[in-house]
Amino acid sequence: MKQNGRHRRLLFICVSLILIISDGLFIGINYWSAQTALSTSLTHRSAEQMQTVDIAVGMTLRNMLQLATHFAHNQQLNRLFLEGKKAVAKYGMRSAEVMAVRAQMLQVIKPGWDDMIAQFDVRQLHYHLGPGSLSFLRVHKPDKFGDRMDDVRYTIVDTNREQRARMGFETGRVYSGLRGVVPINAMDSERHQRVYVGALEVGTSYVSLLKLVDRVTGVGGAVLLSKEHVVRNMWPASIKRRFGRVIAACDCYIEAASRPVAAVLHVLAHSAPINKHAPESQLIRQGKRYFSVYSKPLRDYRGLQNPQLPAVGWTLIWDDVTEEVHKFYQGVILNIFYAILGFIVVEMTLIIALKVDRKMRRMEKLVALDGLTNIPNRRDFEQRIQEEMRRARRDNASLSVVMCDIDYFKQYNDYYGHMQGDDCLRSVAQALKKSLNRASDYVARYGGEEFVLILPNTELAQARKIAEKVRLAVRNLAIAHHKSQVAPVVTMSFGVACVQLSNNGQCDINVVREADKHLYQAKESGRDCVVSGN
Repeated sequence: MKQNGRHRRLLFICVSLILIISDGLFIGINYWSAQTALSTSLTHRSAEQMQTVDIAVGMTLRNMLQLATHFAHNQQLNRLFLEGKKAVAKYGMRSAEVMAVRAQMLQVIKPGWDDMIAQFDVRQLHYHLGPGSLSFLRVHKPDKFGDRMDDVRYTIVDTNREQRARMGFETGRVYSGLRGVVPINAMDSERHQRVYVGALEVGTSYVSLLKLVDRVTGVGGAVLLSKEHVVRNMWPASIKRRFGRVIAACDCYIEAASRPVAAVLHVLAHSAPINKHAPESQLIRQGKRYFSVYSKPLRDYRGLQNPQLPAVGWTLIWDDVTEEVHKFYQGVILNIFYAILGFIVVEMTLIIALKVDRKMRRMEKLVALDGLTNIPNRRDFEQRIQEEMRRARRDNASLSVVMCDIDYFKQYNDYYGHMQGDDCLRSVAQALKKSLNRASDYVARYGGEEFVLILPNTELAQARKIAEKVRLAVRNLAIAHHKSQVAPVVTMSFGVACVQLSNNGQCDINVVREADKHLYQAKESGRDCVVSGN
């Protein structure tokens, strides 16, 4: 019995020692794990926050390219640009003939440009002649033109050389920007063919997107450009006006920031030298506050084309992590808690990044929607019709377009008032939308009281039936219209056109113009009817 008792006591002591050792190891491991988890969590969170900035940059670049494409579809501006190009070749850049063309282009662009600046924070709209990059018209600064930027504006040089759209970050003679560049073609009336004219650039700065990310995530951000890059690309006067003095901590200039310059200087002053070649995370202390600082080399358009070139600067973000650091020093138990918290924080950061992406997509979608009727607008239609033309040509398929117009809508507005006129437009838009059964069918507001339908893989006879169905759907809304000369209710007139496309040849029929012509014939025929070609 005594032997058994001694064995039990020995076993108890051994188990107790093992538990003590295990607890010690557990505490030590958890302490080390908590420390590692904290460092890892901050790095991962910063990387995700940087990804949010990258998402915003990508969306902004696509928006700039879309806006440039929108202007590039303006045939009047394209023809004037071609006239200007010919005048430059014949009379010189500063001739009266060229000045006259430039003035005409400004007159056409200015109203839409002012709205675009207000709505989309666009900073520059710039027409360039090739080869290379010869400034023809800076809409944002019309008095400055004629300078060459062949060794600076590679997006322009490449677009003029390859006649293909480009986008990216780039530093010019005056300032840097996120730019979208598209080629411009125009119909030459002398040669009776489309010719290449030059490149059109739309650009903006980093400031707005950094402030957006800061507002959504609470993370400060800045874009720094190396002194070497700035001096190599910008005019000295522009450097002095734009930046003032160089930042000694990084031998760089602050290109953009979401917060005051003093905040950026404080971060740089307390940070280790920025890694020039790879992303880097570090924890810094400012008084009683701790900040997680993440820097990433910034590559411009040319650097993305040629990875051998050095980075032009850095994207810098910083996040206040004082609370996490203080909790870390409370002990091993809190270290375990923080390991869980670190995971939650990372997940929350991902959720925030997804929310930002969704918000960007929502913004992009809103740009394509008509604000009154909540259906696609004319800008979206012009992109969609090009896509459907390409698809129809590839699939050797037919494509129908229906143009429709509310009959005597001006009289409706004058009699019932604009608010009721807006209600009428919304009701008609929804009737059109609900009348289309196929997912591929498309309706957009073309302008005013005019709407347009795209019907892929639809022959003319079938398109007429769909138009007739839509006509009856609008009529069945029974919206009173006492000023109509057609019926006591709101009615619509329809023009239908169909084109057959194939890869074997080019089709000269402009299906939109044909549909519009038939719409005019429908109006001439008494309205509230459908008119099509043979």
